[in-house]
Amino acid sequence: IKTIEPRISAIHLFIELLNWEENITDQNINSEVAQQVLVSLENVPQILKVKNVQYHLRGICSHAHGLNGQINDIGHYRAYCKRNGGIWELYDDQRTKCVPINSKTVVPCELLIYSI
Repeated sequence: IKTIEPRISAIHLFIELLNWEENITDQNINSEVAQQVLVSLENVPQILKVKNVQYHLRGICSHAHGLNGQINDIGHYRAYCKRNGGIWELYDDQRTKCVPINSKTVVPCELLIYSI
């Protein structure tokens, strides 16, 4: 049996977002059916301060769910990466090249990635 111990990164901050339309504590609902959060890239906090350390937004990850709409379905991933100067690029595992995107673009968000 392999034991995995959580570690706290000194330079990265990962935030998973789940969107529940109802109170999940009242029902036996699996997190696999949570709706994706839709965000405009420009509205995501660019800097988070945790314990006097500033973390800067570096990217957003999302998963395009498969046919039954659950997170663990076969689907594909997208990464929205923020470059120097605030320029955003979309990396999609179904494309061969990255695509520049506007900061006003609304994207599905499952994971926010910050670093110092």
